[in-house]
Parts: sequence; C-alpha cells; structure tokens
Amino acid sequence: MIYTVDAHGKMDRGFAPFIEGTLKGPEAVFGLLAYHLRQLNVGASDKILFIADGARWICNRVSGLIKSLGLARINIYELVDFYHAVEHLSKVADLKKNWRKSEKRCWLKKHRRLLLKGHADKVINAIRPICRGRNSKGFLLNAATSFATSTTCAIERFLTIAFQSEAVPWKAGSEEW
Repeated sequence: MIYTVDAHGKMDRGFAPFIEGTLKGPEAVFGLLAYHLRQLNVGASDKILFIADGARWICNRVSGLIKSLGLARINIYELVDFYHAVEHLSKVADLKKNWRKSEKRCWLKKHRRLLLKGHADKVINAIRPICRGRNSKGFLLNAATSFATSTTCAIERFLTIAFQSEAVPWKAGSEEW
C-alpha cells in the first residue's frame, strides 16, 4: 500500500492510496512498487517510510529499490510494524523448549514492553543468548536469524527513529502509521 500523510501523521484523505499486488513473485512486487513510486515522483518527498513485516525477501530488496529510484538515504526510514516485530519475538521465545508456556508469555510480555518503550538494544541483548548452542542450527537458526536480521535491518532503526522523531507517527500495538 502506498499513501501519504499530513503534518500530523494522519493518512491524507486527499490522496487515494495505491493497493497493488501480484502472484508473480517478489521481483514483480517490487517492480510494481517502483513503477508507482516513480509515477508519484517520490524523490520530491520530504520523508519516505518503508513499512514491512521483517521478511528477508523484503528487507533485502528495499536498498535496491531505493537505489533504482535514485533516492538519497538521508530521509528514508525502514521499519517493521509492531505487530510483526512481536510475532518475531514470539518465534524467538518458542526456541526455548525448556520454558513453560507461562515463562514464554512472561518473556514475551517483558520484551514487547521494551519494544514499546524504545529499548531495542535490550531486546537484541536478550535474543542473543537464546540463539546460541542447539538453537543456532537448522530451522531454529532461521527463526532466530529472521528476527535478528529484521532487527538490524529495520526494527532497530524503527525504534530509534519512530520514538525519537516527530516525523514518524505511531500508534502503540497496531500497524497504523
């Protein structure tokens, strides 16, 4: 979805958002995105915010999109929406097979709150020990690495930018920006 926001961070009602999709794969999705952004002359925007779910296939393509559009990175922000950030945290908690459900819920609740308060560094530090040893192999590594990759590519930027900047409006616990 492509849309613009007003000075208060609310969706600009004078702009009809673009909602586009295809079943032809990631390259086609980013091709459509590039097409629409070029048509909108996105380079003239004050700020550009890319919001995604933290999937590597998206994260790995955003920098190529930015480059293909000839955009300066200075006013470009990438982030994972809060809902998906918490979903990734849940996957990390599930790596702890010896934890009871109540322990997982407690860990998740604590780290969800840390995300809300903008403490990405504390969340990252809590994830690192979980992703060691037997949890660093095979499928388990993929789940943990997915969150770690999302964190370094987007969540960390999201937390430092969204919570310290008036430029990026945010509603806690939702995907609305």
